[in-house]
Amino acid sequence: MNQVMRDSTILRCVLHNATYHANFKFVNGFQSIDMTDENLHGAVDFVDGITNLPTSTSGIYMNSSYINSEWLMETFSYQSILDAFGQILVGSISSHVVTTGEKDSPKIYSADASISGTNILSTVLAKCEELSFLRSVINGVLQDEFTSYWRGKSNYPSYSTSQSLRDGLEEIFRNITFSFMSSSLFQPNYTVHPLPDVNVTITSYHNVYKYTQSILWTAYGIAIGVSLVSVIAGVMVYFSNHGSYSTKFSTIFRVTQGASVSTKLNTRDYSGFDPLPDHVAQAEILPRRGASCFENSSSGIALDHLQKDSELPN
Repeated sequence: MNQVMRDSTILRCVLHNATYHANFKFVNGFQSIDMTDENLHGAVDFVDGITNLPTSTSGIYMNSSYINSEWLMETFSYQSILDAFGQILVGSISSHVVTTGEKDSPKIYSADASISGTNILSTVLAKCEELSFLRSVINGVLQDEFTSYWRGKSNYPSYSTSQSLRDGLEEIFRNITFSFMSSSLFQPNYTVHPLPDVNVTITSYHNVYKYTQSILWTAYGIAIGVSLVSVIAGVMVYFSNHGSYSTKFSTIFRVTQGASVSTKLNTRDYSGFDPLPDHVAQAEILPRRGASCFENSSSGIALDHLQKDSELPN
């Protein structure tokens, strides 16, 4: 036991209420906090939990007094912070030497280290006097070909061991406390009581449109009448012309009959009715007159191609 406890540091952490007078300074973008006054008050009792167990066989005992206890709620809040802080520290770091080789052959020694459950090496506490040996142990174990090659050729950070573990723990927890004070969630105001709930009546206003019946029917009647007249006029024009026409090149070509085509057109094709027949759309038109041109000339332009290039707006 004496060998195990040799060179050990044992600290007892207690949660205290404290009053601080802090000066915050920003110089060239760097923040510094100076503590000019620090008063520690009594230690805060640790509360394991709250139970609501029946105290007799006659009924269930419901103790609801803790709901309105500000002291209890504050204690639980800071106990949770202390517990989270402890989870960063608690764990184990160990190193051991592994020996390999046959009985009569030279021994090969290799060191190994294991870190379990703790993140203390990632904090400034690793620079404290009591834990400075861990850095040398870990650095000595975790050597490989890369670090061995660059030894003496690369710059490594220097670790100062001027601060004790006790002061380091207090400083970290004090910084955590200060960081919480920057949030409005951790600044309760117990002097002002919350406003009571009140009944609220909400009145919603909507647009209401009101028309005179005669004016409304007149407007709709004129619109319906004009639409019917337009439809009737269109139907009459359609039947009087025996179909519909469009101002396209194919329509003008079929009606004027001014050029020869590579297909035979019937009387209905010359009328220019829509839609354009397929055999007329695929026909070729030549600039010269006469049927013999189709026998002696191989150049022709499809009618539908001319229609797409020369189509007039409808």
